[in-house]
Amino acid sequence: MQPVMVKPFFLLLLVFLLGRTGADLPADPNFTNDKLMGEWVGVAVASDCPMFSAMKAEMKTEPVVKFWKDGANLICGTGFRTSKGCQKREITLKENGNGHFTYSVPQMGDSVMTILSITPTLCLAHTLTNAPDGKVYIELQFFKRGAEPPEGAKKQFSDYAIKLGLKEDNIVFFEKGGTKGPGPLPCSSSSSASETPRDPPRPPETSRDPHSTSLCSPQI
Repeated sequence: MQPVMVKPFFLLLLVFLLGRTGADLPADPNFTNDKLMGEWVGVAVASDCPMFSAMKAEMKTEPVVKFWKDGANLICGTGFRTSKGCQKREITLKENGNGHFTYSVPQMGDSVMTILSITPTLCLAHTLTNAPDGKVYIELQFFKRGAEPPEGAKKQFSDYAIKLGLKEDNIVFFEKGGTKGPGPLPCSSSSSASETPRDPPRPPETSRDPHSTSLCSPQI
C-alpha cells in the first residue's frame, strides 16, 4: 500500500508548494532526523548559484548524498563522478527547528536548508544562501531512495523551481550512475566543502566517516 500513498502525497505537496516561496516555506510536519539518515541518490537539482553554473556540465551522473551523525553533529556528504575523478564535499548541519538546518561554507556564505517533504523513498530540500556579496541564492534538491519518483514528479519539480524564480537552464536532471559518463573511479579522498569541483582529486587518505568511501558508488 505504501507506493499508492506516497505518489499522490508527493505530487500534492508540490502543487501546494507552487503557491509558496522564500523564507515562509514550511518543513515537512512529520520530519524527524531518523527519516533523513542514510544514503540517498540525487534525481535533480536546480540552483542559481554561480558555482553550480560552473560545475553543471560535470554533474551528469546521479550523485550520492549521505546524512550521518558524528557525535552531536549532523553531517551531509555529497559525492559525484566527473571526468576529473570523484568530487566530494561535506557540510556540518546545525538544527534550527524541526526540519530546518543552517550551515556555513567559507567564501560562499550562510545557508538555511529546509526539508520540504520526506517519505521513505523521496526527499525534497530547499536551501537559501546569503552570499558575502549580499546576494541570495536558491537551491532545490530532489532525492530518491530505492524506488523511482512517481510519474509527473519531475515536471512538478521543474514547475516549482521556475516558480521560485529559477530558469530552465538552472535545472539538472541526473542520469543513472554507470550508464553514461565516466565509469567507476577511486573515491576515497576527503575534500573540503569549500573546494571547487575543478580541483584535481587528492591522494587517498583515511576518512573520518566510515560510509564516505562509497559516496561515488550509488546502489540503485
